[in-house]
Amino acid sequence: MSRPARLLMLPMLAGAVVLHTSCTKDDIPSTPSPPFAFTDMVIGKTTTPTPGTAMTKTQNYTVRFQVAYTLNAASERFRNSLNLFADAYTYNTDSTFTSIGNLQQSALPAAGGAIAESLSFTVPTNAEFVYIEAYIDTIPFSNPVLLIDTQFWTVQ
Repeated sequence: MSRPARLLMLPMLAGAVVLHTSCTKDDIPSTPSPPFAFTDMVIGKTTTPTPGTAMTKTQNYTVRFQVAYTLNAASERFRNSLNLFADAYTYNTDSTFTSIGNLQQSALPAAGGAIAESLSFTVPTNAEFVYIEAYIDTIPFSNPVLLIDTQFWTVQ
């Protein structure tokens, strides 16, 4: 290794040592154990195809997504009756909505976690937008939807 390369490595090595010794396990954020103080749900950023990109009319797509959720103590009490649902639908050129796919997941496995899912569908010829909507609801449908999140794609 050349002398300039070794000189450049010394500050980087010293910085790594300082960084390693200055961080403790408490500095690393983690999900607290249940019961959570809030109930929340979000479709993850790793959805494919990427939300906001264009889909093509009459093409088949499989949208893969992950729904992350946490339940507060009140929601956790009836977790066994909560299910994850997802719907794919289009907003059309005539201002109507059309369902193009849906799924129902079994009861939520824990007070918090992430569930990976996918929906396959064909984009209709009159679609302007495609939406994926994920939500947590009860079975049977005795209460309103607990949580909801949506991602969308334009259609060309």
